[in-house]
Amino acid sequence: MLEQGIVSKIQENIITVNCQISELCASCETVNKCKTYGTKKQTRYFKALNNKNFKLKIDDKVLVYLSPAKTVGAGFLIFILPLILFCLIYLASEYLIHNIPEYAKVLFGFIGIAFGFIIVFLKSHFSNKKDYPEIIKVIDKDN
Repeated sequence: MLEQGIVSKIQENIITVNCQISELCASCETVNKCKTYGTKKQTRYFKALNNKNFKLKIDDKVLVYLSPAKTVGAGFLIFILPLILFCLIYLASEYLIHNIPEYAKVLFGFIGIAFGFIIVFLKSHFSNKKDYPEIIKVIDKDN
């Protein structure tokens, strides 16, 4: 997936890019409720790598490549993993602790969801730079 954005911050080869709502996101039913965008400015910020060593300045327009595999993987990690952990720990509590009441199984399930979100937080906090999108082109100011 390609996104156009504007350079808003430069730290060595990690660039913070400000993107407007793309056509794909604009057509989504939840665009106004999505936490990816601010509700007032309708923009989003994310970090991207400048592996091609473009000479960038603040307010330069760039084209950023977001790998579909990494995007799907991130979606799985954020949305599916906590639900899977809920089910696994809910069922495991039933088999490991005999005669456990239903509310306790549900409580263990919610602990599984919390554990899933902790995994997501740790993954995002300690993620490698290789997981970042990559700047592939500087767009001319005339365009």
